[in-house]
Amino acid sequence: MKSLSPAIAFINRLSFSFHFIKSITCFIIAIIIAFSCIAQNVGIGTLTPGTKLHIKGTADTSQLTIDANATQSNTHPIIRLRTAAGLDLLHISSDASSNTFVGLRAGSSNNFSAGTSGENNTFIGSGSGQLNTSGRANIASGMQALYSNTSGSFNTVIGYQALYSNQTGSFNTAIGYQALYANQLAGAGNSAIGYQALYSNTSGNANTALGFLALSANSTGSNNTATGYYALTQNTSGSGNTATGHYALYNNTQGNSNTAFGEYAIYNNSTGIQNTAIGNGSLLVNNTGYNNTAEGFEALNGNQGGNSNTANGVDALFNNISGSSNTTAGFQSLYNNGGGGSNTANGFQALFSNTSGNNNTSSGQGALYNNTTGSNNTALGYGADVASGNLTNAMALGNFASVNAANKVVVGNGAVNVIGGIVGWSNLSDARFKTNIKDNVPGLEFINLLNPVTYHLDVMKLERFLGQKDSLLNIQKADYQIASAKVHTGFIAQQVEQAALKLHYDFDGINHPQSDKDNYSIVYANFVPSLVKAIQEQEVTIKNQQKQIDELTILVKTLIKK
Repeated sequence: MKSLSPAIAFINRLSFSFHFIKSITCFIIAIIIAFSCIAQNVGIGTLTPGTKLHIKGTADTSQLTIDANATQSNTHPIIRLRTAAGLDLLHISSDASSNTFVGLRAGSSNNFSAGTSGENNTFIGSGSGQLNTSGRANIASGMQALYSNTSGSFNTVIGYQALYSNQTGSFNTAIGYQALYANQLAGAGNSAIGYQALYSNTSGNANTALGFLALSANSTGSNNTATGYYALTQNTSGSGNTATGHYALYNNTQGNSNTAFGEYAIYNNSTGIQNTAIGNGSLLVNNTGYNNTAEGFEALNGNQGGNSNTANGVDALFNNISGSSNTTAGFQSLYNNGGGGSNTANGFQALFSNTSGNNNTSSGQGALYNNTTGSNNTALGYGADVASGNLTNAMALGNFASVNAANKVVVGNGAVNVIGGIVGWSNLSDARFKTNIKDNVPGLEFINLLNPVTYHLDVMKLERFLGQKDSLLNIQKADYQIASAKVHTGFIAQQVEQAALKLHYDFDGINHPQSDKDNYSIVYANFVPSLVKAIQEQEVTIKNQQKQIDELTILVKTLIKK
């Protein structure tokens, strides 16, 4: 037993040494901690911490690991940053590897269930996705972005309070301050980019808004596309609208299926439907008009309630208010039309002055330019026109042709010297449609009163009388001079008129002026019945004379024999 005493003594000395070392170590640690408290910095892996807590990695491994409690919920974040007064500044939490929540109370209500709900969400920003419980695959970045969402899924949100009120709506994209702010229940498939874009949407679906306040008032309207500053801003329930441009379709509220391309295009429309406007200011003040198509800068600019109009060209149908079923193509065509309907204008400033005339057709630069209230007129050709604005059923065919009376057709201008075709002109002549037939056409008596003459026609004077502008006259001045030098054969209408009056003959071969803008004209073909009658009368006379001659010849022969 005595031999064990040295070993026991050695062990006792080791035990003393261990406790001594332990005490020294604790003392040193206490000194370090005390020194650290004095220095107010703590270093892990470094003896010179530069911040309150300084962790310096010494290997390729995670430098900070925080294990959440088994019952950790999003209500209590894994990491919490606070102010000196203890107020929360920032939360970092997650209830699954697929979820990331960064921000004060971000995703705090999320209820993860693998494969079913509350997964694949990313919420960044104070209050972002705060009320989300079962919504999946949502991305929200911004203070209170997607704040009220509960079960809506596949939403992408960037911006302060973007998609703020959304609860169950899915497949929405909102980028911008309060974009899609009011979307709540059924609204799905919406995309909003811009300040308060689609702000008021509640249940509208498949809307796309790109721009400041684009579709901001929309609540239930669906399938709308708004691109531009204030585009479709006032729309509430209108659907199927497309607006591209600054203030395009701005005031539309309930109108459907409208398409606007251009600054202020269909700006004032409220309930009008199926309108198409392409060009700045086109269909600017349209309110209730529908089925209108305007293409060109300020085309159909003043239209309010007119329907089914088609305007192609800068300022085409510019002043139209209530006129309907008009079709125009050309710069300022039908420019002044207000209430006229069913007009067709094709050409630069065609039907320019028309205000209330209906059923007019014009084709050519300046065609029917002077028409204002006249209806059922037709002009075909450069400068083809009416001499006054209130004619009816008048027609001017050919460049610079001018018609100056109702129910009148003019072919060509003063420079034309041949009008014809392969066959002669045919006039209606059918006993089935003729009544009160009388055999009272004067023959030789009328013909003998006529005075055939040759003459020159002052074409320039005639064209000015017809209302032709000097600018247009100068274009064909040389042709008019040639035409004025031509010798014509015919009658003077006023002389024929006096001859008919002398015989009390209601002769339809004279066209009398209907106004001080109209001129005399003669229908030479209508002289044929009198010529035929004259020949018939002459034939009777000739036969009687022949009979007398025959009788006298027999008498002479008899006398000679005697």
